[in-house]
Amino acid sequence: MKQTSYSIVEGFSIFLISLTQWVFTKSLQFQTQIYHFFVHVFGTVVRWILCFIDKDRYNHAVIVQEQSMSMQELEILFQVSKVKNDVLTRGSWTEEHSFMLINCEERLSTECNWSNKRINDYFKSVINEIPGVMYASTNIEDDGTMDLL
Repeated sequence: MKQTSYSIVEGFSIFLISLTQWVFTKSLQFQTQIYHFFVHVFGTVVRWILCFIDKDRYNHAVIVQEQSMSMQELEILFQVSKVKNDVLTRGSWTEEHSFMLINCEERLSTECNWSNKRINDYFKSVINEIPGVMYASTNIEDDGTMDLL
């Protein structure tokens, strides 16, 4: 009798925990969708208001922002070039080079919105220019990492 009661309470508890977890997960997903919707609506309304008040100034601000993002992208690409030149100068590849390139990859993905395919193609072309170093990236789209040999 004790074992049956224990099993029933245990099963019911696991069911309630699973149900609670599912409900809160769906609730968070719904809240996230609502948040993104309101951010989009608010951003659109603010953009319309700013364009109505002073369209030239708004267009100038957009151009400055785009230029800033381009400069940031160029800075990251320059760091990749520095790593490549350092490897060519030293004549050897180190873990530090791998870490620096992985950092650049993450920054291109998060800060510059580069797709994994674009990152993969760019790094492959840069790294394959280095004699004795081979770029191997079989899982970049799966887990977001690079394999450098």
